[in-house]
Amino acid sequence: MRTQNKNIGTILCFFILITACSNGPSIRSVKNDKVVISVEPKSFVEAYDLAQKECQKTDQNATYIADAAISLKEVVFDCVGNEEVAAATAETESSSDTETAVATENTDTQEN
Repeated sequence: MRTQNKNIGTILCFFILITACSNGPSIRSVKNDKVVISVEPKSFVEAYDLAQKECQKTDQNATYIADAAISLKEVVFDCVGNEEVAAATAETESSSDTETAVATENTDTQEN
């Protein structure tokens, strides 16, 4: 009887350890330069770091993909080459500059 209780206790402890460690981000799939990571929404930065490590295996960088077809507990990243990341960054910066210029013009027009 005591041996059986010890075995049940040991199994219960292992189960608790396994479930406690599984709350972190984990790679769900990797294919076609896309990395799907299972993660709680509050751990997006950890998911990005994990995707970045996976993409760096092929000398690429991870970029977030907004995908409405996946659940809220998953995020999708695309592995892209360095030149694509630079182009996306330049495009984002130029659109931000344009928005700032338009906002400045609107403010100037309203003051006159």
